[in-house]
Amino acid sequence: MVTKDDVIHIAKLCDVGINEREIAQLTEQFSDILEFWSTLDELTESDESGRISKISNIFREDTVTPSLSQEQALSNTENATDGYFKAPRVM
Repeated sequence: MVTKDDVIHIAKLCDVGINEREIAQLTEQFSDILEFWSTLDELTESDESGRISKISNIFREDTVTPSLSQEQALSNTENATDGYFKAPRVM
């Protein structure tokens, strides 16, 4: 349960000003959020009740494909130096 003092402390850490009405509202909202997250503590790693499909690995295999040569990549720039893009100095 989140208390009024917790909300005031969080507001000070975030450097935001809040009034009494907002404190009451945020206390209730923070408590609701923590209550929702506490339901996740009840789940185990083997619990698949929240899973929609049986897909286990959604990543594709990494395959090598042809790409641009260095000359092709630099062909549309006027600012190439020693085979690299030249960018303005940032300080």
